[in-house]
Amino acid sequence: MALPLQLRYAVRLLVKNPGFSLAAILVLALGIGANTAIFTVVRAVLLAPLPYKDPDRLVRLFESRVVADNPYNVVSPENYRDWLAQATSYQQMAAMGGIGFALSSASGQLPELLTAQMVSANLFDTLGVRPARGRVFTPEEDSLEAPRLTILSDALWRRRFASDPNVIGANIRLDGENYSVIGIMPPGFDYPGPGIQLWVSMWRHEPKGSQHSRGNHHLSIVGRLKPGVTVSQANTELDGIARRIHQAALAKGELTGKGAAVSPLAERTVARVKPMLVMLVGAVACVLLIACVNVTNLLLTRALARRREVAIRAAIGATRGQLLRQFLTESLLLAGIGAALGIWLAIWATDALVRRAGDIPRIEEAGINSDVFWFTVSVALLTGIVVGLAPALASSRVDLTSTMQEGGRASTPGKRTGLFRDTLVAVEVALSLMLLIGCGLLLKSFLKLRSVDAGYTADRVLTMGISLPSSRYSTNPQRVAFFETMLERTRSIPGVLAAGMVTIPPLAGHWSDESITIEGRPPLPPGQFQQALNRTADPDYFRVLGIPLKQGRFFTSADRLDAPPVMIISEAFARAYFPGEDPLGKRVILGGPREIVGVVGDVRKQLQLDPEPTMYSPLFRGSASNTTLVVRTAGDPASLAIPIQKELGRLDSDLPAISVRTMDQIAEGGTGQRRFGLTLLTLFAGLAVVLAAIGLYGVLSYSIEQRTAELGIRLALGASTGQIARMVLWQGMKPAALGIVAGLAGGAAATQLLETLLYGVKPADPQVLAGVVALIVLVSAAACLVPAWRSTRIDPVVALRS
Repeated sequence: MALPLQLRYAVRLLVKNPGFSLAAILVLALGIGANTAIFTVVRAVLLAPLPYKDPDRLVRLFESRVVADNPYNVVSPENYRDWLAQATSYQQMAAMGGIGFALSSASGQLPELLTAQMVSANLFDTLGVRPARGRVFTPEEDSLEAPRLTILSDALWRRRFASDPNVIGANIRLDGENYSVIGIMPPGFDYPGPGIQLWVSMWRHEPKGSQHSRGNHHLSIVGRLKPGVTVSQANTELDGIARRIHQAALAKGELTGKGAAVSPLAERTVARVKPMLVMLVGAVACVLLIACVNVTNLLLTRALARRREVAIRAAIGATRGQLLRQFLTESLLLAGIGAALGIWLAIWATDALVRRAGDIPRIEEAGINSDVFWFTVSVALLTGIVVGLAPALASSRVDLTSTMQEGGRASTPGKRTGLFRDTLVAVEVALSLMLLIGCGLLLKSFLKLRSVDAGYTADRVLTMGISLPSSRYSTNPQRVAFFETMLERTRSIPGVLAAGMVTIPPLAGHWSDESITIEGRPPLPPGQFQQALNRTADPDYFRVLGIPLKQGRFFTSADRLDAPPVMIISEAFARAYFPGEDPLGKRVILGGPREIVGVVGDVRKQLQLDPEPTMYSPLFRGSASNTTLVVRTAGDPASLAIPIQKELGRLDSDLPAISVRTMDQIAEGGTGQRRFGLTLLTLFAGLAVVLAAIGLYGVLSYSIEQRTAELGIRLALGASTGQIARMVLWQGMKPAALGIVAGLAGGAAATQLLETLLYGVKPADPQVLAGVVALIVLVSAAACLVPAWRSTRIDPVVALRS
């Protein structure tokens, strides 16, 4: 089938001008490809519905303002039970909590720590998900006396059990106990978060003393609204229930939320990463706009060169509509080819994004599908019309007499066309400046965050988690003996300088906080509590990480089970609860009185948060079953990971090492999402600046070419080359200056959206603004220098002859 005439002519022009065509296609491919790649990620993370039944009716439920003003606190077991009994807006309401299991070695496989969830029996029905094989828990199996049962993820079943269908009904050993496998979930199901490998029933594994606790907040709650009930209605009802519970709890001195909050499940799933993704969408949109401006300028240049051809077409009967369609066909062809190449670039870019994105939820679902394809087609159509419309309108208005009289002379753009081209350059510069401002702010914020004093020395420190199963280490003496032996063996390994233990190292997570009272002080008013982070550490932990002793002493080997209970506090603890006092010798009530024997420097839980009041208890009092080994080494800490794991295996062959990382890697993980966003924004900003510089260079070069005769006359009449160069530089810098002013104004508004992503930096940071403006001025001047230099090389005689 023959192609339409206009399309055939557009293809001939494309082939006839390969340099022009290749430049336009590559610019559009970069812009469209970047937008397609980011849309692919945004669709998977923000736009695609959750893979559950009627996902718009699924919500997360929270206690609010338990201690501070945080509206999204986890929930205590007793409050969950009351919500379940009293709330009427919910068709179902399920609870879950994190837990870990050591999967015993079998068939030559190493023991492995599995990330698991203990869940109420109705979780899977609440989500509307059925197992791929077997069944889920029944209500009768969700009790302390029920048998030990588990459900496996599809990924664990395939990886660890080689997709053996006979695993249903078989026993596996978790923490040294037999668990019967009753089901396998469908591929991709890992609720409530990436990496969940198995599920166990909640009330079988929730400690007996915690099952009716109102003060122990650790459960995540998900609910399904009844048909017709809105999130606002559900929130109002639950908040009223929570307020009544809080008033009743005040009289008993129980710590509970002052209210409750209900939020759509989809919204809470992506709340942490949404600002960064929205920022990236804006950035790639700017890149595409700059690409469109560049191609528009290219098409305008070619349209001016084709004025005589268009005049002849009009003279022999072509209507303005036909001319418009011809020019738009050419621009749409360029955009279509650019989109095809852009999809290929997006496939590669999306794969790279998924591999480097870290813990962004649902990003593993990102991929090219029909939605992404039609998005790219829509972008290509819009781009083709945008870049082709201005050249088409300019070229279709033809003055036949003047154009035909020009003969073979070069066409000179009118003032309106020149002003339009300068405006386009100003737009490019403005958009580039806005991206650079955002990039500069994020970079300064990131550097400030990385330079924060976390309170410890991370060089050459290896960490390794150890979790002792309660079935085999049920008593304090057993746990103490294990930790002492493990520390002794670790310290004997060549290359180990020091070794200690702590429940969780800095920057690695929250662990737990506790309500405390100060001995001898009057009770606080109802509803007020004193809280501090709770850590357990051995005597050498502080020395391994270089945490300084400010007052008193560290723990010693004498601080054991039979010794009087003691604690060490942080400086933030002393400032909060002993302002202007010497805390040494004071006693804190934490399950009993504990004497403060030392004050150590503050250690941050997260780099971007101020240090919180923290208290440390002696590890060798034996209450902790989960701990982290921290080891300072003489050389590369990673080289000692295997020797230490071998010692752990000799001590207990069923215990896996957990999260073997250096302290530097832990710190890197805490800034991973910021680094991911900063890297992409820097890439887009750099691309935008290059495209803007190319656009400025192209416009100025074309202008010099069109003004060759004028510049020759000026030189012939005595103008110096310096005067000519300054004139050309000013011609190029005028639109750049306008772009800088517009970019600063636009950046002032746009960077307010970045405020939640910044640390220690204001959106209107003067250093960043000055640096970015200086960079744009330098790049713009560099883009103008070559055309300015070429203008000084014009031979007046040759110019006048032309």
